[in-house]
Amino acid sequence: MARATDCVIEMHDARIPFTGRNHLANKAYEGRPKVLLLNKADLVNPIQLKAICKQISVQESMPVIPTWITCDQLSKFRSIIRTCHTMANADQLTIKKEKSTDCDSALIPLL
Repeated sequence: MARATDCVIEMHDARIPFTGRNHLANKAYEGRPKVLLLNKADLVNPIQLKAICKQISVQESMPVIPTWITCDQLSKFRSIIRTCHTMANADQLTIKKEKSTDCDSALIPLL
């Protein structure tokens, strides 16, 4: 399954950004582009949130996108989709070398 994955989107609660994350899943998708969404970011002090995003981004070499998405704010997904698309395209040569056949990308809405 990991070889057919173009980009991994991990969503985590911004109020507890360093605990409860599944490090086994990270190992399973090692080498794949990843994006971390920190949801409920509106409930975190903006100065602390900026520092948290920077720390995780540097330590784990992945974009961190703070969100507070509700069902009526789905337009915020555009920046997330653009980030994932960019990352998947940047890694496309590596991925294609590992695949025996080309696979179409699929976007699964996170609702």
